[in-house]
Amino acid sequence: MQRLGFILFILILPVIIFIAMKLLFSENLFSVDLNFRTIFILIFISPMLEEIVFRGLLQEWLPQILPNKIISIILLNILFAALHYNVNNQFIYLLAIFFCGIIYSAVKILYKKNIFPILLHSYYNACFIIAMLLLRP
Repeated sequence: MQRLGFILFILILPVIIFIAMKLLFSENLFSVDLNFRTIFILIFISPMLEEIVFRGLLQEWLPQILPNKIISIILLNILFAALHYNVNNQFIYLLAIFFCGIIYSAVKILYKKNIFPILLHSYYNACFIIAMLLLRP
C-alpha cells in the first residue's frame, strides 16, 4: 500500500510542479522551440542519457567516495539541476529539477533498476511538454 501511494505521488507530481511554477511566475518559464526533433530528444534521448550517467554511474560511484549516502544523493542532484541551467536559469525551475532528480534517485534506490528512473524522467518531460503546449501564451 505504501508503494502504491509513492507511485501515485510521483505520477501527479509534474502537474503539481508545473501549476505551482505557473502560479508563481507570470512569464513563460520555458522558451524551448517545440518541434518534432526537440520533443523526441526531450522524451527519449535526454532522459536515457541523463539517467544512465546520473542514476546509473554517478549514483553508484559517489557513495563510494563520500561517507554519507544522503549527502551523495543531494550533491548528485545539485549537479543534475546545474546541468539544466542552460534551459532556464531561474531558481524555481532549477529547484524543481533538483526535486525531480531526488525522486529519480529514490526510484532507482527503491526498484534497483535504471529503467524506472528513465521511464519516469520521460514521463515527466512529456507532462511538461503537454503543459507548455496547453498553457503557451
